[in-house]
Amino acid sequence: MNTASQSIRVGLFFVLGVALIWIAYETLSGSRLERASGYRLEASFENLQQLKASDEVRMAGVRIGNVAETKLDGTKAVAVLLIDQNIAIPADSEATITTAGLLGTNYVAIVPGEDLQKLAAGAPINTFKTPGFNDVVAEVGQLGERLDQVFAKVEGSLDGLSGLTGGGSSDDGEGDLFSNLNQIVIENRDTIKSTLANFDQISGDIASGKGTIGKLIQDPAAYEKIMTTADDIKIAANNASALMTEAQSILDEVKTGKGALGTIIYDQQTGEDIKVTVANVKDFSSKLNSPQSSLGRFLNDDDLYVQAQDTLSKVNGAVSRFDDSGPITAVGILASALF
Repeated sequence: MNTASQSIRVGLFFVLGVALIWIAYETLSGSRLERASGYRLEASFENLQQLKASDEVRMAGVRIGNVAETKLDGTKAVAVLLIDQNIAIPADSEATITTAGLLGTNYVAIVPGEDLQKLAAGAPINTFKTPGFNDVVAEVGQLGERLDQVFAKVEGSLDGLSGLTGGGSSDDGEGDLFSNLNQIVIENRDTIKSTLANFDQISGDIASGKGTIGKLIQDPAAYEKIMTTADDIKIAANNASALMTEAQSILDEVKTGKGALGTIIYDQQTGEDIKVTVANVKDFSSKLNSPQSSLGRFLNDDDLYVQAQDTLSKVNGAVSRFDDSGPITAVGILASALF
């Protein structure tokens, strides 16, 4: 009886231990039994980072499913996600593998998008890579190597500048840098004092309003003149801008054929008329200069001018005698004067 009771106790202790181990495993690893309901999505990654089946799938920190299985598609690792049936995921959402805490298990985090269209069952979901713990450790290692290189360069620079604080030989006339600078200051002390005094005097004159710069800084009237001049320049610039605008407007009207100038330049019929007029003027001037035409002979032949002048003189004399004679002899006098 005691042996049977002891066996029962051992069996119960064993079952309780297995239950405790299973509870501890579930608590620490977050492992869950795969759900049988829901729809599946496929997420492709370069590396699953120890992601395994039954790991959680979360969106906005809320568990919405789990990893149904993992598989290899060529060189890509694919995680098949089993999503709760009542969860709709926008089509532009993205999935990544992240870690629950520093030493927690990996899970798939979905960053929801804003697309109104939802992912259908079996559709692929966009993914992006999140640096894992190993990547962070590798980056820290590379950072340490870079810091070692920087410190080595700094140390080399400090070794090269060791002569700045001493170490130079005064026997050969080449002391350290600070000693040389001190020697230069000592040798040019009077010059430095004079230069500083000049700067002090100049700054005092400016502060008291002396000189051009001092007046510009201290004299309100000079400031007002400068501002007035600036306003005048601004007004002139605005006027010039307005003039350019008006000129552009006139040019636009000319280009459209408006006005006399636009008609002359862009109206073909007006241009033809001007050409005809110019041709007529040219022909008239040619005839005017030609001795063959009557008007040309009158303008260019001196004999015609003399004859016309003589004729006018005779008419003038006839008119004078006409005034002294009666009406009966007027025709005779006129005829005798002319012929």
